[in-house]
Amino acid sequence: MKAYIFLLICVLGISCKSRNDKPKIYFSDVENFWIAYDSLTDTNDSIAVIQALYFDKASKGLSEFLKVRPMFTPSAYVESIRKHPKFWQSVRSRTEKIKNEVESIDKAFSKIKEIYPTFNIPEIYFLISPIGTGGTTSLDNKMLLLGAEIVMADSTVSKIEFDSPLNNIIGTINVPLYVIHESIHTAQNTENESSVLIETLMEGSAEFISCYILNKPFREKKYNFGYENECMLWNEMKLDMEKDSNFDKWFGNYYSNPHPDMGYFIGYRIIESYYNLKENKAEALIKIIELNNPNEILSESKYNGNCN
Repeated sequence: MKAYIFLLICVLGISCKSRNDKPKIYFSDVENFWIAYDSLTDTNDSIAVIQALYFDKASKGLSEFLKVRPMFTPSAYVESIRKHPKFWQSVRSRTEKIKNEVESIDKAFSKIKEIYPTFNIPEIYFLISPIGTGGTTSLDNKMLLLGAEIVMADSTVSKIEFDSPLNNIIGTINVPLYVIHESIHTAQNTENESSVLIETLMEGSAEFISCYILNKPFREKKYNFGYENECMLWNEMKLDMEKDSNFDKWFGNYYSNPHPDMGYFIGYRIIESYYNLKENKAEALIKIIELNNPNEILSESKYNGNCN
């Protein structure tokens, strides 16, 4: 009788929790990687070991990850392990604690459901990259693929083998914030053609919602330069938005710019301005997540780079 009443409540559209509201999180690829890693000491063919014990045992998520990042070959993993031995030795214990993050991730998704009830929670796969990416999504946007060696690293992990760009990333990631950021991309309108404007608002949307959901700053250190130079950055970006040029100047430029990813910062500030001006906050949050009309959001944000 209780089951019937619960079902009736759900059918009538009254909010009810179900197991489908909880994210499905997978860890087997992390475990398989370390099995392969340990086996490298007893072989003369490291590439074959990575292939057999990691690639050939890939989960559905890792298989998708290797499609999205085809440059991550067995030889790329072997090269990374040989080039950064101290990092790999020190990060292992952190990646083995991933399951400790499940509860906080679950709570974060519950908060997303409160503001966006139709949000489809992606399947989450923690795996290992050759220190090549913190996270991405599958081609169909149904899976979130996370590099555990990057997102789980903390201040105890050795960074002495890295150049300055990676030094600024490793050990700074808040896992729930990062998961929410990447997950928001799966709900955005992907029919928009890629451009400086679209990318700026896509990343800004994900930044803003992750901050809003967990009420925490995201990569605060990176934002400091943005706040100090906001007007200059905006004046430069406006021109690049109009011409749709210099994409690499604003995104993914860790080796060519001492202050990378300022496109994320400007995007965040545009979205923040848009949200603050809207009276209907609930509707604004949905528009920010879906990002169906980027030009409208930019216009209605009245953002001016804080230029006085």
